[in-house]
Amino acid sequence: MTHFPHAILDALMHRNIADIDELLQPPSISRLTGSVTLEGMADATDRILLAVRERELILLFGDYDCDGVLGTGILLSILKKLGGVVQAYLPHRDEGYGFSNPAAFRAAREGFRLIVTIDNGVHASRAVTLAARLGVEVVVVDHHHRSEPMEARIVWSDALSGAALAWMLAAALLERVHDQKREEILLALAPFAAIAGVADCVPLVGPQRVLVRLGMEHIGESRYPALHELLTLARVPKGNLPTARDIGFGIAPRINAAGRMAHPKLALQALFSHSVEEAKQQVLALDEINQRRKALEQEVLPLLLRETPPSSGGMLFYGMEWPKGIAGILAARAAEHFHRPVIVLVRDLTSSLLTGSGRSARGVDLYAAVARCAHLLERFGGHTQAIGLALRESALDAFRKAFQESTGGCVDSPLQLPSAEAVLNLSAVSHRFWEACLALEPFGTGFPPLVFRVANATFEKHQKGRTRLGQGGRWLNVSPGKTSPNNGEQGDFLVEVTGNSATLLSQA
Repeated sequence: MTHFPHAILDALMHRNIADIDELLQPPSISRLTGSVTLEGMADATDRILLAVRERELILLFGDYDCDGVLGTGILLSILKKLGGVVQAYLPHRDEGYGFSNPAAFRAAREGFRLIVTIDNGVHASRAVTLAARLGVEVVVVDHHHRSEPMEARIVWSDALSGAALAWMLAAALLERVHDQKREEILLALAPFAAIAGVADCVPLVGPQRVLVRLGMEHIGESRYPALHELLTLARVPKGNLPTARDIGFGIAPRINAAGRMAHPKLALQALFSHSVEEAKQQVLALDEINQRRKALEQEVLPLLLRETPPSSGGMLFYGMEWPKGIAGILAARAAEHFHRPVIVLVRDLTSSLLTGSGRSARGVDLYAAVARCAHLLERFGGHTQAIGLALRESALDAFRKAFQESTGGCVDSPLQLPSAEAVLNLSAVSHRFWEACLALEPFGTGFPPLVFRVANATFEKHQKGRTRLGQGGRWLNVSPGKTSPNNGEQGDFLVEVTGNSATLLSQA
């Protein structure tokens, strides 16, 4: 792409991305469904369509986070469109994660003959076996690490989010029945898969990247009014495409707040409503729940950040009275602050176990690290960037030590910060530069923001607390990040750039 600014081309070459045309190829349904073959898809499609034809009662068993909620909504929409007799169930966080024995008993008692788990299930072999003995078949749609065989049809890939797998299953179902509106329906549902992919920190490469781009391009024209309300709350200008940052910080937290602080069904009802007024009121309710979540987070987070990290390895925090719903967000904030993996545990009042979440740091496979400590845990699951776990309080000290040793190669040092990929002269920062950055969206896990070194620049604080870098009479507005130099300080600076913004990382 010769029209790309040289600084951006240099950054992409630093990543060994030689075929920029491939990177920028427009997303399409055919790129996803025509070239991607997923394990178990044919068997799952056969069984679900049989249930639809035979009028069997189908239960969609989702999860309480953004990925599980939106994946459940995608399949609920499709199965209703196909005429299936279907209900969705999203567990409250207090019920614990994933398909369980009580859920299997309840489904059999209520007459369900097919259960489809979304964003969970690969660690539920006992519950799946129990369901089979009770006469209920199970289709598992999940992307978490697999560790055990089970008596179920499984649609699985660790390269896609749970909602992306649900979208791919929806595409396969619509293709099998030769639905004339297949493309229109899939484009309408793609924004949900895009939001979930960004929210769940799935690497934005390959088919997952294509699907996120497809959804981001069509979110503004969605038939679902809640998406328009969320764009407004995220302060995305009307007519503009959202960036991954808009989704990750403006949209996904409001969806996740329902499962963290109330009940995930509130998000499901809001997002998939076709009533403009109803969706508006429900999204405002989600926003209010998210404000409560933020207030609680701001109360607890300083307790974590004031701790002194060990010389190496991950960190574990335990708060007996901390709400279970904010463990994941606390872990994410602390991992970002300390540049190392963090696990946050709370007491589960229903089971007396310690349960919680972990978030990773750059270059650390958190799932593999925790797997090395699995003998101390009651259960755990997840992927490279995030995990959930439960253990007995008597094992806490041993697990803390084992976790720190397992992540001992992770040290809090400047090496954990990204290095410059190219030099950026501010004279090159123009409308064309930002157009090129926007064309490279989405940025995130697997495709991080571009990092530039701005040499011989001046840091300045100006109107209303805004900050900027100056060089040769040209200026670049930057968010301060964690480093805030003194006003007027000069030198070389590291700057992180996304589709429409720049963040100051550090002095180079």
